[in-house]
Amino acid sequence: MKKIFIILLSALISGSLQAQNIMSGIVWDGTNNQPLEGATVWHEPAKTGTFTDVNGSFSLVLPDGITGMISFSYVGYRKATIRAEARQGITILLFPESELKEVVITAGRAAEADPVTQKTIDKKEIEEKYFGQDGAFLLERLSPSIVSWSEAGTGIGNYGQMRLRGIDQTRINITLNGVPLNDMIDQGVFFSNFIDFGNSIESVQVQRGIGTSTNGTSSYAGSISFESPNLNDSLPSAEVQLLGGSFATRRASAELYTGKISKGFSAYSRITSLQSDGYKHHSSTDSWSMFFSGMYSGSKDKIRITGFTGRSKNGLAYLPVAEQDIVADPKTNYVNENDIDNFGQSF
Repeated sequence: MKKIFIILLSALISGSLQAQNIMSGIVWDGTNNQPLEGATVWHEPAKTGTFTDVNGSFSLVLPDGITGMISFSYVGYRKATIRAEARQGITILLFPESELKEVVITAGRAAEADPVTQKTIDKKEIEEKYFGQDGAFLLERLSPSIVSWSEAGTGIGNYGQMRLRGIDQTRINITLNGVPLNDMIDQGVFFSNFIDFGNSIESVQVQRGIGTSTNGTSSYAGSISFESPNLNDSLPSAEVQLLGGSFATRRASAELYTGKISKGFSAYSRITSLQSDGYKHHSSTDSWSMFFSGMYSGSKDKIRITGFTGRSKNGLAYLPVAEQDIVADPKTNYVNENDIDNFGQSF
């Protein structure tokens, strides 16, 4: 019986001591004397805190040997602090911020030190891997975790798809200078409709995973951020590219940089034509595209307009082929030779 009495007495003493270490009170809006529900009450030294209830009331148990300060905060209000001590029935007044901070929306990329799995590819590396192929096929050569496939079987034009971390294009956030490129209907990007896109890219960053994408389609697979040519540092130049290859593939491309001209104007433009018979029977491509970017740089203002357009006539080869027919003729294509797409896209 004595043991039970001692245990009960100890519990009562402990509860009494704990009650002495309680700070309680109410948090009000200092401008209208209304309670603030959900305000944060935080004791930094003990790393402990609580929230106010619907009436603005709070009760916080403080540790033995009370030290430091108690802070009171609420979104949109200036923070208040008082010395940590066992007190009951105190009133805290919080006042709204008198000045809102400026909010700037930017289409930024992940920095090198950010905790994001990423790879940024510059113009030099792009040129080493690029020979005029569709954007999806180029990206496969530039970054890990990307795989692509081609309907025509050439890996240069016609319809193609890619996957990032095993997830298809509808869950890859793809942008140019921060502006979404994903189609508004099915969320994919049809690089075949604006060929030679890689020739007008200054750099590209591939983020694998959710990453830092700020707009556009859901980025469960990752995000791909393209940047168009830098007009600030460009010098006047012109270039013509001619390419010939397998499957009667031929590409002609002309490019022009004006550099900075009078009154702060500068521009870049490219026009391309691509034809290919394709590897599979009647899977040809006949395409053209044009890319333009112009900029005005004044003493206080900068205005930039970027646009591109293209059109492709593609023989279709989307149907699966039986293995025995592939063995007999690897170029077998079940789709009728007169079934041809003629699509274009403008941005």
